[in-house]
Amino acid sequence: NRSKWIKDLEKHDDIVIKNATNLVENFMKISDSKDEDMNSRAKDKLLIDTLSLVTMLESRLNKRRIFLEELSNKINED
Repeated sequence: NRSKWIKDLEKHDDIVIKNATNLVENFMKISDSKDEDMNSRAKDKLLIDTLSLVTMLESRLNKRRIFLEELSNKINED
């Protein structure tokens, strides 16, 4: 049972890390690109994708926090 919980937590963490990494990469692309390197439509799409990643990251962190609370409650019940 505990090994399953650990695997579930690792899955949450992997997704959080992947989203955070993508977020940083997108912000770096936005800040590094000069106006002539990227047209405004591509820059707008990258910005929208980046903001979507922010939302997904917040959501995943909330899910992870809830999972940890539930896990803590289960462990305390044992």
